[in-house]
Parts: sequence; C-alpha cells; structure tokens
Amino acid sequence: MSEGRRSAGPVWVLSMARGLGVGALGLVFLGLIVLHEGPGFFLVGAVLGLVALVVGGLTGRRLKKLREQEEESAGDIGRTAGGFTLGCGLLVGTLLLLGWLLPSHIWPFAHQGQGGRKAACLSNVKNLALALQMYLADNGDVFPAADAWCESLEDYVKNWDVFRCPSVRDRDRECDFAFNDALDGASMSDLADPASTVAIFESDVGWNAAGDASILPAAPRHLEGDIYGRADGHALSVKREELSLGQAEIGWSLKGAE
Repeated sequence: MSEGRRSAGPVWVLSMARGLGVGALGLVFLGLIVLHEGPGFFLVGAVLGLVALVVGGLTGRRLKKLREQEEESAGDIGRTAGGFTLGCGLLVGTLLLLGWLLPSHIWPFAHQGQGGRKAACLSNVKNLALALQMYLADNGDVFPAADAWCESLEDYVKNWDVFRCPSVRDRDRECDFAFNDALDGASMSDLADPASTVAIFESDVGWNAAGDASILPAAPRHLEGDIYGRADGHALSVKREELSLGQAEIGWSLKGAE
C-alpha cells in the first residue's frame, strides 16, 4: 500500500477536525453570549471554549503535515474534501440544533438571570422607599431636600448596596436611582395619592440625582421596564411602553396618577 493511501485516514479525519474547528469558534461566541446573560451559564461557556481549544489545537499541530500529505497524495484530495465537507455538515447540524435549543431552553434561563437582577433591584428600591418612610416619621412627614436625599436616607439603610442596581455595570457611580424633585420639601399631607406618586426611580445621573421621567435611563434596565418606589413605601415595575402611553398608575406631581 502506498504512503499516500496510508495517510488517507489521517487526512480525512484532520480535514473534518478543521471544519469542526470553525464550528467551535462559533460555539465560543455563543458561550460568551450565554455567559453575559447570567453567571449560571459559566460552565456552558467554559465547556464551549474547551471544545474550541482542543479541536483548534489538534488542527494547528497537524495543519502543516496535512498540507504536505495533500500535496504528496493528489488522489486523496477527494477524500480530504469529503472530510472537510462532513465537518461543515456537522457544523450546520450543530447550528440547527442550537437554533432549536436557544428559543426553547437557553433563552428562558437567560431571562431568569435578568429576572433575578430585576428582583434584586426591586428589593433595593423597596428598601429605599421604606427608609424614606422612616425618615418621614422622624421629620414630621416632610420629604428630604431633593439635592441631598441620598445623605438623608443613609442612616436608615442597612448597607450601601441598596443604592445600586445589579444590572448597571458602571461601578464608579455611587447611586443608580433618583428622587422625584416634585417632593422636594413637601409634606406627606400635600400628596393627593401617595400610593401612586413616584418618590424614587431608576436613573443614570448619579448620587443625589433628582428630577422626573426625563432622567430615566435611556433604555429600560429590566425586561423593557423600570422600577419605581412610591411615596407610600411600596415599589413596583412598570413597562416603559405603559409609561409612554399613560397607562401606568404612577404620577410625578403631588396629585399622583391622574
């Protein structure tokens, strides 16, 4: 048997590995996306990366030998191309499988990760709203100055984490929320409906931020919605679309939702 024939098997296998190497790179990008969506997918991203390293390393070590064998054995070109084609076929099959898995299995878990951050943010806003209630009780039911509301609530919170939103990646900003400036120095008795009046809301402005809906984050942080703490101490999530259409039961003035 000729040397070219003896190398036919390795050539075919390594050609397929080269095709799979291309697919592995695609899987690594998928792993990065999954990892970004939630820490629980770290293992998935690591496994996909390991697959790329193994296949890529195998292909890299034998690529030179593969090319030499292809040049020496012209009769094996058909089999080499067939191996590469099979590798590409396996890649396509894998991508089709992922196309079925992503909508039905992976993305729901990714949304669970977003839902977890939303729940944590809702809890933080709730704690700030309760801290505001304690402040009001100690200050004759008068709301704090809008330009110093963070300092006013510091003594009523258990830790500084409540001033942060877990969906915000900018760790240099000390506060991810803002105060409704319509409540600046107002009394609780001035509010027509505290249960619908915004007191604390999400914003990217920073420490002691105050204003109205105009300083909401450019894009909602939580599944198309924003978190609001109401003047009565409760917190809720409202879809940005509902807010823009006037369908949300929240208000920014002392009259509350009208």
